Amino acid sequence: MGQSFVQVEECFDVNAKGTANLLDVCPGARRFVYLSTSEVYGFQEHVPFVETMEPQPMSPYSITKYAGELYARMRQRLAPERVVVLRAFNTFGPGQSTKAVIPELILACLRGAPVRTTKGEQTREFNFVDDVVDAIVRAGRHEGPLLGPVNVAGGREIAIRDLVQRVATLTGATGRLEIGALPYRPNEIWRMYADGSRARRELGWAPTVGLDEALQRTVEWYRTYLAEPGETDG
Repeated sequence: MGQSFVQVEECFDVNAKGTANLLDVCPGARRFVYLSTSEVYGFQEHVPFVETMEPQPMSPYSITKYAGELYARMRQRLAPERVVVLRAFNTFGPGQSTKAVIPELILACLRGAPVRTTKGEQTREFNFVDDVVDAIVRAGRHEGPLLGPVNVAGGREIAIRDLVQRVATLTGATGRLEIGALPYRPNEIWRMYADGSRARRELGWAPTVGLDEALQRTVEWYRTYLAEPGETDG
C-alpha cells in the first residue's frame, strides 16, 4: 500500500472513478460484484474484524477502495439484488505482481538474495486466489439481496516474521534473512484478520486451501517462472 502514496491520482482514477464508471455503464447486469479490500478497516482496536466496524482507511489505496465501495453500496440500496460487496483479505497465488509481499519474498529466496524486513511482529491474513475466486463466483450466483459488505476471510493470522521463515523453508533459501533490518511504517496496522462467519452463512463459503499448501503451489509456480527464458518481473 506504500506505493499508493506516490500514485494518488491513479488510485482515485482506478478505484473510485473506475468503479463508478463500471456501475454506470452496466445498468442491465444481473449481478455486479465489487471486490473491496481488508485495507478499508485500517486501525481497529479489536480483532477479528467484523463487517459492522467503522472503516478507518490509512492509505490512498484503501481510501479510494472504500470510496468505490461506498458508491457500490449506494447502488446496492437502489437495487438490492444487483450489487454485492466483498472485502477480500490479502489474496495471493501464482502470477501475482512481484510488488506484493509473498511473491517478493519468494523471488528473493529463490534467487538467493538477502531478505530484509521489519521485526515482523505485525500479523496478516492471507487467502489463496482459488478460494477468493470461489467466493466471487458464489456472490455472483447468490439469489436475493446481500446488503452491506461481506468479509472474504478464513480468520487465520500469521506474523510476518513467521511467514518469512515458512517461505525460506519452502524455497530452500540460501540468502540471509535480515529480520528487523527495516523500520516499521508510521501507519503500521499491527493485527489484521477477519471474522468470516457471514460468508459461511450467506454464501456457504470457507477457504479450502491451507496456507502451507497455498504457499507451496505459489513457490512452485515462481520456480517455473524463473526457469523460463526471457521472463522478467511483472
